[in-house]
Amino acid sequence: MTTINNVEDLIRVLDENPQWLEILRARILTREVMELPQRLAEFAVASDRRAEQHEQSNNEQFAAIDRRFDALEQKVDQHQEANNARFDALEQKVDQHQEANNARFDGVGHHLRRIEDTLGYLKGAHALTATLRSAARLARRMGVKRVRNLTEDDLLDITDGADTSDIPANVLDSFHNADLVIEATDAAGETCFIAVEISFTVNGRDTTRAIRNAALLTRFTGRKAYAAISGRHKDDRIDGHLESGEVFWFQLEDEDLAAR
Repeated sequence: MTTINNVEDLIRVLDENPQWLEILRARILTREVMELPQRLAEFAVASDRRAEQHEQSNNEQFAAIDRRFDALEQKVDQHQEANNARFDALEQKVDQHQEANNARFDGVGHHLRRIEDTLGYLKGAHALTATLRSAARLARRMGVKRVRNLTEDDLLDITDGADTSDIPANVLDSFHNADLVIEATDAAGETCFIAVEISFTVNGRDTTRAIRNAALLTRFTGRKAYAAISGRHKDDRIDGHLESGEVFWFQLEDEDLAAR
């Protein structure tokens, strides 16, 4: 017969007789506690099953969302392609209109340039007529007295027999076609000349030609010659020549240009 005197004896007996341990556990623990391990296992299985179901449900939902986004993206792409096609057509129309407008503006610009060129010739011719009419007054302002205006024949006669081999042909032609050359007499009664270049707006080219023609007149005639420019307006860049006295500025007034 087994005698149990203390806890150690009890533990030894239970270890030697496992069936006694189960009987003792059943007496001490309630049924709920006894069934707890099994219930925990069942709960774990049920939790795993629910997790799998949730995962499957989530996957299905995400798949549905992906399909909706794919469908939406396809619609956006279709709309974008349609919009691109419309914009391309619109851009083509704008380009066509722009080309048509450019062609029209080019035609207008060409026409305006022709008008401007024609007006330039008319204004230049008007300034020439006004200066020829005022030649005597121009000479008096320069301190000499006009005798006559030389013709192209007169200028050709001046160069006849002269050595012009060192003068370029275009320079000699410019001299023969001078706008105006005035024969005059100074205060001492000596013959002199005035080489005048004329434009509605006098510029550096006119100034250079007047100075050059005056120098040629002195070379060919041995007489003193002056350079003058005449016009309604002048380019301010020629002011240095005016201030130095190289050339005289005869400004036409509105009354000089008025019809008579």
